[in-house]
Amino acid sequence: MRTYGSIRLVENLWHIDAEPHVVIRLKRLFGKLPKGAKHISLRHSPDVARDLEWVMERYPLAICDTDRAFMAGQRVMHVERSVRFVQVLSGNLEARSFELKLPPRDYQRIAADLALDQGGMLIADEVGVGKSVQAICMFTDPRTRPALVVTLTHLPKQWQREIARFAPTLRTHILKKTTPYELPACDVIITSYSKLAGWSSVLPGRVKLVVFDEVQELRHPDSNRSMAARAIAAEAQWRLGLSATPIHNYGDEFYSVLNVLRPGELGTRAEFIEEWCSAEDGQGRAKIRDPLSFGSYLRDQGMMIRRTRKDVGRDLPGLTVIPHTVPSADVFAECEGITELASFILSHTGRGMEQMQARADLDWKLRQATGIAKAKFVAEFVRM
Repeated sequence: MRTYGSIRLVENLWHIDAEPHVVIRLKRLFGKLPKGAKHISLRHSPDVARDLEWVMERYPLAICDTDRAFMAGQRVMHVERSVRFVQVLSGNLEARSFELKLPPRDYQRIAADLALDQGGMLIADEVGVGKSVQAICMFTDPRTRPALVVTLTHLPKQWQREIARFAPTLRTHILKKTTPYELPACDVIITSYSKLAGWSSVLPGRVKLVVFDEVQELRHPDSNRSMAARAIAAEAQWRLGLSATPIHNYGDEFYSVLNVLRPGELGTRAEFIEEWCSAEDGQGRAKIRDPLSFGSYLRDQGMMIRRTRKDVGRDLPGLTVIPHTVPSADVFAECEGITELASFILSHTGRGMEQMQARADLDWKLRQATGIAKAKFVAEFVRM
C-alpha cells in the first residue's frame, strides 16, 4: 500500500513528514498549525489522535505498530467519552447516583458524573447553582480519595463545613502551614492557593482528585500557584475547576486554566493562539476571535459545562425575602454635630464655600451614622 509520508509519537507530540499536498490538507484541518510549516508537530490529545486516524484513512502514513495501537485506543476512548457526555447531558442516559446526607439535585449529579467520565472539566455554572456540592458528589466515589480542594484564603473552613454537611463520614484536614508536615489520615485535604507552592513536591501522586475552586486564580501561567497546580494536577486522575467567572480580562486566560484541567487538550499555547485568538498584544495577551464558537467547542469536547439559575430553575427553591428594619434614631442622636450642621445649611447665613463644606460634612456624618446603625444588625445576621 502506498504511503504519503510518516508519523510518529515522541514525548507527547505527533511528528508528521508528508508530501506537500498532504501537508496543505493537514493545515486546512488543523487551524492550529503555523503558516508555512513544512514539518508538522501536533500536541497529542485524544481529539487530535482521532482526527489523525481519520486523515490516514485517505492518506496512509507509515507508523509503527505501537503508535498505531495507541492512536486507535485514543480514538475509541474519545468516541465513547463524547457519546456518553451528550447522552447524560441531554437526559437520554441516567446519571450515576451519589450517596449524600442531603440528596444532590439532578443537574448536580449530572455534572459530577460527567466530570468523573471526562477526567478533567470546568464547571462554570452561575453563582448560586451549587458548584461545591457537585465536587462533594465526586468525593463519595472511593476511587477519587484522597482528594484535594484548593480554594481562596478565607474559604477552607467553609469547604470543611459543607463537606461535613453533605458527606459527614468523610474525614477532612486543612493544611496549617506553607511547609510540608506529616499529614493525618483523611479523605479530603483542603488548602488555599497561597499554600499550594510549598506543597508542590509532596502532593503530586498522593491525591487522586484535585478541585480548584475559583479556578480563575490559575489564569497567570507563570505564577508560583499555577506552576504548583500543574505539577499536582498532572499526577492526579481527575481534575475539576469551579468558577462562574473563569476569565477576568483576556480570552487566552482560558488556555492557562484548561491546560491545568485538561493538559494538552488545547495544544501548545502557540497552537491555541494560532487557532482561536487574534494576534498577541504588546504584553503577550490575546483575545479569542469568536467566543461563541470557542464556547461551543469546549462544550462539544466535554471540557466545560455552564448552567444558569434559569436553566436549572425548576430544581431550585424560590427565593424567600424577609424585610428587616434597622432602627437608627439613637445613633443619629448621639452623632455629634449633625443638628448644628443641618441648622447652618438651612439658615443660608454662610458663604457659598462654607455652605458647600457644611453639606459635605453633613453627608459624611450621615453615612457614618448609617453604617454604625447597621453594623450590629449585619453582624447578628451573619452570625445567624
